[in-house]
Amino acid sequence: MKRWLALFVVLLLMGATWAQAELPEMKDGAVTIPWNDFKELLDRLQVKPATDEPEPPVDFVLGRGSLRGVLAGGQLDLKATYPLAVLKNGWVTVPLTGVDTPLADVLLDGRTAPITDQQGNVTLIVKGPANHSLTLRYRMAAPDRPGPGHVSVQLPRAAGQVLTIVGDKKYSSPSVDGATMSRGPGGVTTAILTGDQLSLRYTVALEQKQATQEKLPPKVLVENHTLVSIDEGFIRAVVQLAFEVRHAPVTEFRVVVPEGFEVADCSGASLAGWKVDPATRELTATIGFDVQGKYNLTLVLERSTKNESFEFLLPGTSVQSVERERGFFAVQVTGGVEVTTTGEVDGLQTVDAKELPAGLRGGATNPIVMSFKYLRHPFSAKLRVVRHKTQNVLGAAIDAANFVVQVTEDGDLVTRALYTVRNNRKQFLELTLPYGENTALWSTFVANKPVRPSQTKEGKILLPLEKSGYSGAELSSFTVEVIYYANLGSSFGVLGSMHLLLPKVDLPISQSALTVFAPNRFEYQRVGGSMRAPYQAPASGLLSRVMEEQPPGAPTALPPPPAKRAGADRAKARPDEYMLQQSQAEMEFQKRIRAAQQATDSGGALPARFAVPKKGAALRFEELVTIGEASDVRLMYGAKRLSQFGALAALLLAAALVWFARSIFAMGRVGHYLLAVGVVVLAVMAALGISIGYAIGGVLLAAAALLVRAVYRRIARKMGRAI
Repeated sequence: MKRWLALFVVLLLMGATWAQAELPEMKDGAVTIPWNDFKELLDRLQVKPATDEPEPPVDFVLGRGSLRGVLAGGQLDLKATYPLAVLKNGWVTVPLTGVDTPLADVLLDGRTAPITDQQGNVTLIVKGPANHSLTLRYRMAAPDRPGPGHVSVQLPRAAGQVLTIVGDKKYSSPSVDGATMSRGPGGVTTAILTGDQLSLRYTVALEQKQATQEKLPPKVLVENHTLVSIDEGFIRAVVQLAFEVRHAPVTEFRVVVPEGFEVADCSGASLAGWKVDPATRELTATIGFDVQGKYNLTLVLERSTKNESFEFLLPGTSVQSVERERGFFAVQVTGGVEVTTTGEVDGLQTVDAKELPAGLRGGATNPIVMSFKYLRHPFSAKLRVVRHKTQNVLGAAIDAANFVVQVTEDGDLVTRALYTVRNNRKQFLELTLPYGENTALWSTFVANKPVRPSQTKEGKILLPLEKSGYSGAELSSFTVEVIYYANLGSSFGVLGSMHLLLPKVDLPISQSALTVFAPNRFEYQRVGGSMRAPYQAPASGLLSRVMEEQPPGAPTALPPPPAKRAGADRAKARPDEYMLQQSQAEMEFQKRIRAAQQATDSGGALPARFAVPKKGAALRFEELVTIGEASDVRLMYGAKRLSQFGALAALLLAAALVWFARSIFAMGRVGHYLLAVGVVVLAVMAALGISIGYAIGGVLLAAAALLVRAVYRRIARKMGRAI
């Protein structure tokens, strides 16, 4: 039985192979195997439970790279070795570098690695999980001509990279951009890189060769661009010297520094050092390689100034041992400084700032007030500097002031003033409330927060202001709200006038808008004051009504302002933003007044109760730019029933003047006086708001009556003759 079981196990393991080959017939055959082999076969047949291992967070890990570069023979040979750990089970692609990188070889565990071009990148194909050693070899040109050199290459993205650089003697001062450098013995340089971009800089010195033929002496040309900045307490001159060296190289440049100025800085490519001889004031700049061709050297000269007004010579440097020198000067100043020339300007041409080279003109951060050009030495110009006293600029302003006033027939009024403020450094807003002792302050808010006002000895109100933040390049605004009660001193009569005064503030106001809710039994006409009606309403009675009847705080559609004219055409009118803000202030009026009446002061006392009427005539006015004065408006009012009598009186007076015109003129001088009085009366009525149409109607009515009378008399005479 055991033999047959063993035979069955073997057949299961090798069934696939036996299925292809026909087994021989073996009657009464048997297979005998050792027990250990049989046990091993049973273990292999048992199905082991699968373990659910989590997927790795990344497919692969490229460890810290070790790089070694050799600078020699006009090229850089770079070998980079990285530990590569493939975590994912199966095939993985590892991007290495761009296809345009000068990559000489890629090795994986010392053998040629399988790489491909995948989306413009050199990509390694490897199967995991496994650990490998990845080696990349680069070979790129490193020019060995004298002067500064630069080599740049893209490296794989790894967990840190350390570079060791060695080179022959002609390559000096190797450095890597953004890396931590250290230099060891034997000319070995170590750099700890911070990214995957290798940017290597070096300097190649000129090989000293024995001249085989006579050489021409160097010929040096220079162009000088000097920007002179006059600031508070010092003068700075930035001198940009553009050299052009011909025929033979040079290794140093010598510049004479003007009297009174000290050298603050000297800079140039591969500058080995510079020094100034105090006796001759000659600056010698030594370059780390032989210069032939173009080279730029920059000097920064400074001079301290103590007096507000002084004179100084234009700081002209003189370059020694040059064939030709020419240049430009630009003088820029800060605010409050005036610069003029004194005496004659020798060897300099005054030019417009637009004629200056673009680099010199673009380096100025303040207005250029003077500009010169010179073609050769010597030249001189004495400048006089006068520093004027600077004035403080406006530290705060009010963009818009929105006023809503409710007036009752008893002469009581409540005013809500809403100021939109931009503040940079002002501590308080100073207000002077109108009507003196008849005024009571109810509430004050700054940035929608209640504040406690202060009062000066002169009776002015001080409100603490917040400092505006910045919204982009501009100061942001906040609101200041003031609500107060006052009494005009008299009640309304049948006919009269009232003078509405608004608070005076110590800040300029760009735009002001006023809405007056007045008793509905009257009609009103503006007769004076700094504020004017934003539009012309049609006249319909003794006094012009500025707007329809409406309750205070009711939402209203503001009529647009008059359209602006362009030639003979009218442009479309659009409501201004501050008028829309005024409409919002009207709608909030009742709510804010009630909130002010319910508030208590520090002693717990309530302010005087004031009943806001349900209806009233809405009168709207506006004013542009208010500085140092209180806005106001004067109104005449009259009962509505006077409108009918006024219109009838204008009609009858005009008709009478026309009807009795012949009799009036026949009276001589007295008649002329009567006619003049009648015309003046009509003009006064028109000024009070009587529509001129009533007077014209009276004239037409009288003229028609005279015409009918004349026609009647003529017909009557003809009929009398016929009889």
